[in-house]
Amino acid sequence: MSATEAAVRDLLDRDALRRLVQAYATAVDHRELAVAAGCFLPEGRLTVGDGSPLEGRDAIVAALGRLERYEVTAHVLGHSNHVVDGDRATGESWCRAHHVYAEGGVRRDWVMAIRYVDRYVRAAGGWHIEDRHLVVDWLEDRPLEVR
Repeated sequence: MSATEAAVRDLLDRDALRRLVQAYATAVDHRELAVAAGCFLPEGRLTVGDGSPLEGRDAIVAALGRLERYEVTAHVLGHSNHVVDGDRATGESWCRAHHVYAEGGVRRDWVMAIRYVDRYVRAAGGWHIEDRHLVVDWLEDRPLEVR
């Protein structure tokens, strides 16, 4: 493979990985939990903060089901860094995850500043998350203002 072909392959792979991160966030916000879990390998793993790893798509769907308590969620993705090495890759993606709920008659927004620290594998059908560690950098809980 020429240097140009390798550079194009790298760009295409990194774009596919960004799209995978976006597909996961979109599926979570639309409550398409099986679609979100489908971004993982069947035996994929998700660890949230310092919690125990959740292994397999069924465990991931069950954990994501806890988001039903929120009126709406919005994952606002920032930048991502991905490094591809053949059929394996690593990446880190920054995100602000908004979780809207009501408490005492006041609508509130619980904001998580997070990073997805991922390992990926290219498998049948494209790239999948092998292991995702959701790192919580900080939390903020604030009332929503309606103007």
